[in-house]
Amino acid sequence: AGKRLIEFVSDSRILQVSEQAFDSGRFSDSVFSATKMLEVTIRNKAGLGPEVIGQDVVVQAFHLEKGKLTFPMCEVDAEKQGALHLFMGVIAFFKNPESHRFTDWIDHGTAVRALQSIELLLKLVDLSVVK
Repeated sequence: AGKRLIEFVSDSRILQVSEQAFDSGRFSDSVFSATKMLEVTIRNKAGLGPEVIGQDVVVQAFHLEKGKLTFPMCEVDAEKQGALHLFMGVIAFFKNPESHRFTDWIDHGTAVRALQSIELLLKLVDLSVVK
């Protein structure tokens, strides 16, 4: 504890939306902001409208048949499905609870790991391609 977010993540998008909250000890807020930014990044890359929210963003972006984006590193449908579920899980687990209530279970270490996971997912979105 006591370390700044920049010591754990380097993605400027995460730092922009989460650094102030993280550095001031508001760890739940920092993770919520990063997951919201992940959702917005996916929505924008997939060309989805603002009315598409939450897990629907992920489904419409990465659905195997109807999705707007695909991961070139995925060679079989099971891998694509796994990526879809990975993104859906992060949105459902980290963003949804904070959208609907106040939580207090995300401590410093959990926030670091969550934000590093979101950083990885952002890299995967960057690597995805429009179908």
